[in-house]
Amino acid sequence: MNKIVKYVGLDVHKDSITIAIADEGRDGNVRVYRVRMQLGFLTH
Repeated sequence: MNKIVKYVGLDVHKDSITIAIADEGRDGNVRVYRVRMQLGFLTH
């Protein structure tokens, strides 16, 4: 059975959310996604 390891980081602010996904190892690929929020767009 092959094991796949990913690391996920979240940075959450009032106006944006940044998501980083990194593969295992020092030479692993890192992908960063950023979502910008508009005030009033998300409500509870």
